[in-house]
Amino acid sequence: MKKIFFALAALSFSSIGDASTQDSIKGLWILEQDHTIIEMKINNDLVEGTIYRRPGNRVDEIDKYNPAPELRTQNIIGLKVLKNLRNIRKDHWKGGDVYDPDSGSTYSAQARLKDPDTLVIRGYIGIPLFGRTAILKRYHQP
Repeated sequence: MKKIFFALAALSFSSIGDASTQDSIKGLWILEQDHTIIEMKINNDLVEGTIYRRPGNRVDEIDKYNPAPELRTQNIIGLKVLKNLRNIRKDHWKGGDVYDPDSGSTYSAQARLKDPDTLVIRGYIGIPLFGRTAILKRYHQP
């Protein structure tokens, strides 16, 4: 029984940091809630997401609710809203932060791929029980 447990444990940990698992989150994703498009990239083995496009393609929209006054003039397009998510196991990431430019609030974050075309991001304060879930669908440019 111990041998089976250790074999399964070794197998599950071998996928942590696997490049193919990390790459599964890369690409463009559209937020179901408001149709914002987020581009997910891997930077130093951590996932980060930047706003690629917003509804109405408002290229002059600024980060007016940012708690740091000096950052309130930065453009929303290209704004990093998800950072420092690390791959903990196949298709699961934790330890990052998600920034909501519509409120200026930052939350702890975790993410998982529900399926190859559905990304579930949970933003929370303290523990994941107290938070909000965002569903993103893989975006294929027309």
